[in-house]
Amino acid sequence: MVAKSVSEVRKRFAEQGINALQSSASNQVKDVIDHEPPQQPTVSKNGWDGDLFNLVGMSQAFERDELDQDFLAVIDPTSPGVSGDLISLSVQGDWLATQERAFRSRHQTQLRSWMHALARRRGHASDAGVIRKGLLHYVENLLQASKASNQ
Repeated sequence: MVAKSVSEVRKRFAEQGINALQSSASNQVKDVIDHEPPQQPTVSKNGWDGDLFNLVGMSQAFERDELDQDFLAVIDPTSPGVSGDLISLSVQGDWLATQERAFRSRHQTQLRSWMHALARRRGHASDAGVIRKGLLHYVENLLQASKASNQ
């Protein structure tokens, strides 16, 4: 069996990840050049009502279900895709997820922002947190492996 590419650029990625972002950037540049009041960045709503307090519904604007289905199709052993499919799907999904986090961050309340920052700092302060257990141990393991290969 010969694997063949089974993925493609998906509509949500093209609309939200490219078109909406490009349009928003263009409007911001125009506002500065024309000395207009700045416009809020817009998103392609995809069925979301636009209510910033509808935190669950907000995910519709950035939904990645189609990409998830494509990913499953790529790893189907009966008709697999190719590794390039996995890379392109990951890039599309990660880009939409990054945009969603940025959008949510721009519109969150100050209290919510403080709570997120506090949770991160609590984790960073812990000896079992990502800084000590993750990053430091990762670098130590890299150095150990590097030194072992020199012997």
